[in-house]
Amino acid sequence: MSPAPSSLSLQTKKHFLFDLDGTLVDSSRVHEKAYRLALAKHDAKAARDFDYEPAKGRRTVEVFRGLGITEAAKLAELVEAKQAAYRAMVEAGEVELFDGALELFELLASSGRTSYLATGASRRSTDQVLHTTGLDRYLKGTVTADDVTRGKPDPESFAMIVRRWQLQPAECLVVEDAENGVAAAHAAGIDAVVVHSPEVTADLNLPTLAALKKLLEGQP
Repeated sequence: MSPAPSSLSLQTKKHFLFDLDGTLVDSSRVHEKAYRLALAKHDAKAARDFDYEPAKGRRTVEVFRGLGITEAAKLAELVEAKQAAYRAMVEAGEVELFDGALELFELLASSGRTSYLATGASRRSTDQVLHTTGLDRYLKGTVTADDVTRGKPDPESFAMIVRRWQLQPAECLVVEDAENGVAAAHAAGIDAVVVHSPEVTADLNLPTLAALKKLLEGQP
């Protein structure tokens, strides 16, 4: 496990701003499948070639726009198809918590820290995942794609949390899994920890949520 760099003091962090997909829940495969299912009726080649990695953290409509789809009715149709496919897979139990997620939230709550969520997923899909996994009871607030006009790497979602709940950025820590999320955090003036993505550069990169919990407990 990599030690925390001297420039990042975890013990000063009072507010934790989490990403959802790929960070708290193991859902990347499910999101990619949902995008492919939606695209299949529009463009079979686009469905086959779709790469979810650049889409991480971005609003669904922005992902489709990035594929060159600009007509409003078609965008609305694809967004609804993708989100409906994803919700069906959540309902079927295909999205699961990463190991250590609940234990980390329990530690944060017991030590008087607060937890928030900033996700590129829709409000409806987010609420379903949070309820299904039991994460909803730990979160003081959530910001979803429905609440912002610009997704990550734009800092709007993190900045909205800071503003709405009157937080100090220096007391906040973003927990992410993707480059877009780290860029958004830094643009909002907040330090970022990355989990599950050893190739992503952040203020601290850890293999798991359990590793973050250990550092917060002061364990080596």
